[in-house]
This record gives sequence, structure tokens and C-alpha cells, in this order.
Amino acid sequence: MNRLTIVTLGTGGEAFLTRGVERALKQSPRVVLRTGRHPMADALSREGVAFETLDALYDECEDFDTFNRAAAVKVLSLLNESPVCYAVSDAAFDETVAQLQRLKPREADVRVLPGVSHADRCLALVADAPAGVRLYAAESFLQARISPEEPLLVTEVHSRECAGEVKLRLMDLLLEETPVSFFTGDETTGELSVRSVPLYELDRQSAYDHLTAVYVPAVPMERRTRYDMDDLVHVMQRLRAPDGCPWDREQTHESLLPSLLEESYEYIQAVRDGDIDHMYDELGDVLLQVVFHAEVARQHGDFDIHDVTTAICHKMIERHTHIFGTEKADTAGQVLDNWEALKRRQRGMPPLRAAPSAQQGDQRQGIQRRAGQRKRRAVEQHAAKRMLFIQQRQRGDEQQRAERVDLRGAARRQKALRQNQAEQQQRFAAQPPAPAIRRMRRQHGHQQERAHARELEHIHVVNRSARQKIQRRHRRGGEVEPHVVHRREPRRVHPPDEREHLLDEQIRLVVDTHQQNHKPDGQQKLPDRQPPEALVIQQRRRQQHEKLHRRRQSDIQRAVAPAADVV
Repeated sequence: MNRLTIVTLGTGGEAFLTRGVERALKQSPRVVLRTGRHPMADALSREGVAFETLDALYDECEDFDTFNRAAAVKVLSLLNESPVCYAVSDAAFDETVAQLQRLKPREADVRVLPGVSHADRCLALVADAPAGVRLYAAESFLQARISPEEPLLVTEVHSRECAGEVKLRLMDLLLEETPVSFFTGDETTGELSVRSVPLYELDRQSAYDHLTAVYVPAVPMERRTRYDMDDLVHVMQRLRAPDGCPWDREQTHESLLPSLLEESYEYIQAVRDGDIDHMYDELGDVLLQVVFHAEVARQHGDFDIHDVTTAICHKMIERHTHIFGTEKADTAGQVLDNWEALKRRQRGMPPLRAAPSAQQGDQRQGIQRRAGQRKRRAVEQHAAKRMLFIQQRQRGDEQQRAERVDLRGAARRQKALRQNQAEQQQRFAAQPPAPAIRRMRRQHGHQQERAHARELEHIHVVNRSARQKIQRRHRRGGEVEPHVVHRREPRRVHPPDEREHLLDEQIRLVVDTHQQNHKPDGQQKLPDRQPPEALVIQQRRRQQHEKLHRRRQSDIQRAVAPAADVV
């Protein structure tokens, strides 16, 4: 079979063409270019190298997948006639070359000559070129996995629609303001230019072609707001590191079991409530517990997160042979039959001799359905008990928070009381001269003493007349009742707190009057007429005298009553 030579033209002109590629193009009897819209097309024409292109297939095919297969079939058909030199921009990343490698006959002789790729030219224009970078064609990148912590170069962004899909794919983990490098080129000369644009403007540029490329620098986790599974594993490794969180480092499989159970119940409650926001939040808590256990096991040398994902993927692939294998299952009953047969093979049991009838299948499904219902009811009852416990604990937390609020309110009230006391002390700091207060206290004490003396004198007179009557009756030969007790009535003494209270009010009024009559600069303001505070003092004194008079009358009545009984 004839030889197929695949060469890399690059995206530039003759300056980027290698000597080996140039010889292969000039010596090959048949040269096929993937597209005539390439800077080397004119150079080959000037050198007298005849070639043909596959541009007609672009118009015939609906999408690039169809074009890639059609281009590979076309080249292989030409290979049956003569040796072919197939020229592409980059043989390492060209999808038509990948299709040729898959569709070529086993005895086909295929030779690939590398060259200066478009990725090399783009990275040469980057100011801080990284040591390593991920390379994707735009169509392949849409199904690829993103790793934001690694630099990325996406080539062949051929249209605005393709740029929009690349932008949305990148915005899954990157901020829309992330700066990216946008490469454009001239189809005739192959010259490249680069400019920095924000990610959200990636599909808002003026022109796109097969030379358009996008370079995305590495973005560390600390500068992102969205994360993937690798970020979660990295966070857990950082927390369990020797200089990590003390609490996370102390946890074991046994100590984490209550948290795993509680997070599972909380997710169940979120599903039943139909709360989407809490569903992904609680599901993240469950996923954290899985990663936590895997990291604890990794540090003990038991297993890691890759063993966990391998086990579950292996199990799902093995149990779905109708998807990943050759068996057929069009109904749920047939899926259950396949599972049963698989279990019997794994346990070394012989297969069933005869396929169960439809009625037996229905009975088995009914039994399994009832068993599932019983399990589901048990899980629901246990979940309800768990949620009741969680709600009670939440109510207890709310009560504790309310008590803390009450304590804070009491503390604020005590603080306000202390501030008021301090303000009163500052208010009475500028008191009137001490002789005025002493004179006021002395006058008040004299008034109280005179009032008490009058009360006692009156009571003494009453008691003396009663005693005289008893004595005269005794001299006449009368008997004195044995129950009569001759005693002197105790004098009425006002409580000291009332006296001090009245005196403090009078002193406070005098102090207020003193402060109002003095300006801040110390100059005294003489009133033109009697201040209203003096009227208040006179009125209060009058009320005090009336109150004392009423008390004296009541004391006299109580003193006269026993004497009248004796008489």
C-alpha cells in the first residue's frame, strides 16, 4: 500500500516551515491541503508545488464531526491511487489526523512529520509563558475537564458561537472578569497579534477564524469563588496537614459517624421540603463526610478517594451490563433479572434453569416492592425521630440565645443606671456653699424637735389628767380595774428615711437654683424677681406642716382612747 505522509505546516509563512516538511512537499507526487485558506498556499504555488484542498467538504458537511470523518475517508481513497502528502496546521491536534489513524488499514504505512505548531507561536507571544500548559482544540475542550490551577490554551476558536460556548465552559469555575489573552491572525501572511480581554467579552470580538486562540492563565483556589471536586480534596488535605486544624486532625472514622448520620437526615428533610437551596448545601455536607473519611484512611495507608470512586464506578458498570456490555434489558424487570444472574455468578451459584414466567416476575417485583416499602417506612420513622431531636435541640439553642439576650439587656440597663448615677454626681458637683446646707439641716432639725415636743407635751397633759381622775376615785374607796395598766404613751417619732427624703428634695431644689443662677464662666446672674423654685419650696413646706398636723391629731386620738376607757 502507498505511503501516507502527514506534515505540519504551522500557521505562519515560510519562516516557520521545517526543511523536512519542505522536502516532503516537493517530492510527493500528490499533495493535499486541509484548507486553501493558509499562508503557505501562495508560497507553494510560487514554488511550483501542485496541491488540492478539502474546502469543498466544508460546504457539504453539517458539522465538524462529519467533516473530520469525510476528510479521512477522502484521503484514504486517494491513497489507493498514489502516495499522498497530507498537510495540516498541527498534526498533533488535528481531528482529521485522529480519524485517519482510526480508519487506516492495518497494513497502511503512515509517517508524521512535526513542525512549528500554532500553540508554539501563541505561547511565544505570552509575557509570562508557563513551563507547562494544557492544549485543546475548541471542539474538544467543550467536553474536556477544566483544571483552573493549570494554564490553558484553546485553539481553533473559529466562530462567535464557538467562542460563546468556550466562555460558558470557562465560567463554570472562573470569574467573568478574569483576564484572558485573545490571539488573532492574518490569513494571508500568518502574522499573529494578541490582546488582553475580560472573559465575559470573549464572544464579543470583531472577527474569528481558524487562527483565533485563547490563553487562560492559572488561577489559584484563593482567587476563585467556584470550586470542583479536586478543590474539596485539596481543602481536606490542608486541614488534616501537620500545621492544619487541630480539631480536624483529631477526628477518626468513629468520631465522624454522628456527623455523617446527621447530615444525611438533614438532606432527607431538605428533599422532602422541596428546598433546592438547602438540598445542594446539605448534599455538600454529605460529600464532605465522604472526603473526610477518605482522607483519614489515606493518612493511615488504608485507601484514598480514588479507591472510593473506583469501587463505585466498577460496581455501577458491572451492574449495568445492558449499558456497558452486550446484554439487553428493555424493562425494569429485565434489569432485576440481570442483577440476579450477576449475583449468582459472583457467589458461584448455578444459573436458574428456566426463565421465570411473567406472573412469577410480577410476584417477585411485588415482593421486592413491599420489602422496599417496609424499608422506606423504617427509614422515614427513624428520620422523623432524628429530625424531632434536631428540632428540640434547635429550640434549646434558641432558648439559650434568648436568655443571653436577656442577660445582655440587663447588662445594658445596669450600665445605663451607672451612667445616670454618674450624671447625677456630676450634676451635684457644683453645690452651694457648705454653711447654707448646714444652716438648712439645722433649721429642719429644730422644726422636727419643736413638733415632737408639742406632741409629747399634749400627750403628757392628757395622761396626767387621767391619772388624777384615777387617784381621786381611789381615795373615795373605789376599786381600780385590774386590767387597767398605767403607762405613758410612747412618743411619735417620724421615720428617719422620710425626714432625709424631704431634706434631700429641699437641698436638690437649692442646688438647681444655684446652678441656674451661675453662668459657665462663673458670672452670677441675679434674678429680677422671686424664682419659681422658691414658690415650690414654700408650697412643699406648707404640705409638710399639714401632714405633721394630721399625724399629731391621730396620735392624740390614740393616746386619749385608753384614758377614756379607764375613766
